[in-house]
Formats: sequence, structure tokens, C-alpha cells
Amino acid sequence: MIVQGNDFALSDLKVEQISGDTKQAVVRAQFKNFGKDETVIFNLIHDDQGWMIDEIISGCNKLTELLQDKSTCMN
Repeated sequence: MIVQGNDFALSDLKVEQISGDTKQAVVRAQFKNFGKDETVIFNLIHDDQGWMIDEIISGCNKLTELLQDKSTCMN
């Protein structure tokens, strides 16, 4: 999901919080995989258990859609 494949050769990783407060945050990870620019967005939520991933968006894929077999992504 994150690297859009089984193999990876990551480089030039940059991670940035692009919004957030005490209950939710959005983090963008940018990197190169085999020299190709990639961006992954993590939507995070915070509760009594701590910080958790609520959604991952990678390319046109959304984790929640893939888990429900409802993805319309044509990669």
C-alpha cells in the first residue's frame, strides 16, 4: 500500500505534519522509490490509547476502501 508494490528502494525521505491538533493530525511522507517520487498521506487520530492511523492515502488508493474491497483505483 505505501510503496505501491512488493519491492522497495526508498531514498530522500521527508516527513511533515501538514495539520493537526490534540485529537487529529495529517502527516505527509514524501520519498523516492526506485527513483520515482511518491507521496503518502496519513490521517491520524488520538484517543485514550494514543495516536493511531485512521486512513492512509497512497497514489489513488485509500486504505479503508482497499480493506472493504471497494477501491476504484486503476493502478
